[in-house]
Amino acid sequence: MLSTPIVLDASAFVRAVGAAGEPDDRALGWIDAANEGSTEALAPEVLFAEVANALLGYVRAGDVSLPTAAAILDDLHRLPIRSVALRELAVPAFQLAAIRRLSVYDACYLVLAEQAKATLVTADRALAAAATDVILLD
Repeated sequence: MLSTPIVLDASAFVRAVGAAGEPDDRALGWIDAANEGSTEALAPEVLFAEVANALLGYVRAGDVSLPTAAAILDDLHRLPIRSVALRELAVPAFQLAAIRRLSVYDACYLVLAEQAKATLVTADRALAAAATDVILLD
């Protein structure tokens, strides 16, 4: 039986792979749970662009090589994450962002978590503060 679904944001995935240092065991545990099928992972389509952008920052800073970053992106695309189209999330995310003082990008994760009755997994303190069902990766 599957546990409560999760919505993974870009900060959680970047922490899981250790792009900014050592891999975060808690974040990696959620990725593993999704990979093993013990939980359903969801994310707005913007996850892929946000992770790619974060990795590009690490490449430009010299912290991660381009081939390593590309391999991490390939791994992300192979994960069993149910991607939700931004066209379904943009309007409610816009409204929620205005109310909770978030970016529309971050609000997409929050709207999806609320719609799917899922737990949001994030390392973003501001996003976590706006959520009711959240796991903050410190």
